[in-house]
This record gives sequence, structure tokens and C-alpha cells, in this order.
Amino acid sequence: MRKVILIFGALFFLGLVWTCFVWAAWFDVQEKPGTKGYFWYEVVQEENATSQTVANPEPVKPKEEEKPEVAKKENKPEEYPTDIKIPWDRVWTMHPKEFQKLIDEVQDLAVMDPSNKQRVKELYALQAIASIRAKRFQEAVEEVRQEMPGLDMSTRRSPTLVASMAEAKQRMDLRSEIVPFMRDNMGLIFFHSPTCAYCQKQKYILEGFAKKWGWQRLQMVDVTADSDTAARFGVQIVPDIWVVGKVGDEIKERRIKAGLSTLADLEQGLMKAYYDWFEGKNYERPDMVEELVRPEDIIRQMQEKQEGCNAQGSCNIN
Repeated sequence: MRKVILIFGALFFLGLVWTCFVWAAWFDVQEKPGTKGYFWYEVVQEENATSQTVANPEPVKPKEEEKPEVAKKENKPEEYPTDIKIPWDRVWTMHPKEFQKLIDEVQDLAVMDPSNKQRVKELYALQAIASIRAKRFQEAVEEVRQEMPGLDMSTRRSPTLVASMAEAKQRMDLRSEIVPFMRDNMGLIFFHSPTCAYCQKQKYILEGFAKKWGWQRLQMVDVTADSDTAARFGVQIVPDIWVVGKVGDEIKERRIKAGLSTLADLEQGLMKAYYDWFEGKNYERPDMVEELVRPEDIIRQMQEKQEGCNAQGSCNIN
């Protein structure tokens, strides 16, 4: 009986110790959150919280780039010279741009202070020097024109009335030679339509042209009835006049003018076609002088002489 009591007493004591240990552990867990373990579903809650955070992430604001500070430019007023010392020993040989700048600056100072008579005198002196230098240059130009008229393009066209009359006569003489030649060897094609307002007027002009020059090879093409021919020539508007003929073994065709053409337009177009097909050049205006030496040959001679001078060291080109 005594042994039974001792056994129950020992078991009671051990149970009491175990109970105290469990209670002490529970209170310790309450004071330290996050240490409850799987039994308290703490891990599951952390996973749910993690998945919820991933599913609905908070927007992350991008970091603003730091822009370098740009120094603000101060709007300083433009500075102008308040006093100028004129280099009188260089004004006769100074570069034209530098000399012009000097005159402008002196003029500005003279205008700013008109009471300063010295500045006004300096301005007049500089302007006089500029006029003298310009006159010397013009004299040199005239001397070169006399020595080398082949390089003076102004001799090809004189602005005088006599020269204009001579050129007009030369044009008439050329037309009197070229238009009959084209009449005997070429033909004209006139594209028109019944609804074209200019076409009827163009017919009267062509009749006058044919009567003046005795032109007989004239074919009229109604674009509404013969659209294929109009398309082959590339007709885009009417009236449209073409010159066609045989040059050597080749058939040539050229538009004289699209739109309403005057008598002068027809004659000019035929002359352009002649120079293009038979002379191999563009017709502009008749030559009024006869060149014995071409400008290209004169320039080539100057270049060859300059190269010879460079080889020798130095020389004057005259």
C-alpha cells in the first residue's frame, strides 16, 4: 500500500512539473511572436501573405533621373567699341572686308557723337581712301579688258540701241535660212480637240504661219478621234504642236510648244529643233562677234604660263 502511494505521489509530482513547463513555454511564445511553429499555422499565414503580396504588388515609382544643372546664360548686352585707333599705315593695303568693318565702326562712333568733329573727319578720310582704291581697281580692270578682250563677256552683248537692232536683223537672217530648210525637210503635227477653247485660235495662227513660210506638211490630229497617236507622243494638254522629220537614218520628233503658240513661238521652236538636230547644241541667241581665240584657250594659256612660273620660282604673268 505504501508503495502505491509513493508511485502515485511521484506521478503527481512529474505531472505537476510537466504542466509548469508547458505553461512557461506558452507564455514565452506569446512574448516572442513568430515562434509558434506549424501547429499555430504561422507558416501557412506567411505563405498566404506572400502570395497576396505577389498577386497585388504595390506600384514602384521610378526613380527620377537627376538632371545636370545647366548654368543659365546671362543676357548680357552686346558690347560695342567706344574708341577706335585707326591704323593709317595699313589702310591702303588692308583687306576689303577688314577695311569696310573699320569704316562702319568709325561711322557708328561719328553718329553717336556728332559733336566730335574729329571722328567725322576720320570717316570722310576713310571714305575717300575707299573711293580712290575702287577707282584704281576699275582702272586696272579697263586695262585688262583692253589687253585681253577675249575674256570680256560684255563684248558679246552690247546694251546700245544699235547693237539691239543688229541682233534683231541677225535673228531675222537666221530664221530666213533655218525655217525654209525645216519646211522642206520636216513636218508639223497639230494636236487639238473640238472642245478646246484655244485650239480654234491656234488654227488661225497656223494658217498665217503656213502662208508666210509656204509650209505644206501640216497634219492635224483630233485627240478625241485618235487617242493612240496622242498617247504615243505623250500629249497631255491641247493645243500641242510637234515637229517631226528624218535626220540621217533616224526619225526625230520634238515638241515646239504646248498651249497657245504665237507665230514667234513656232519660228523659235523650229530654230531650237534645227540647232539640236543638226548643230548639236542649244540655240539661245545669235553670236554677234566672231571669236578668233576662244576664252577657254586663253585661260589654258594662262594656266600653262602660271605652271611654268611656279616651276621657275617666280615670274610675272602679262
